[in-house]
Amino acid sequence: MEEITRIYQQSLLQFCPNLDAAAWDYIKEGLEIVDLPTKAYFIEEGAVQDT
Repeated sequence: MEEITRIYQQSLLQFCPNLDAAAWDYIKEGLEIVDLPTKAYFIEEGAVQDT
């Protein structure tokens, strides 16, 4: 899971370079609840905003 999380974080930062630590903690918390494809869907749909 740690490796998946690391890769996932790297890919997120490519698309959302301004993602702050608090936002990442929120996403990481969500990763424990839903699978990666579901979380990726929410990000694509704009649930997580790149400010």
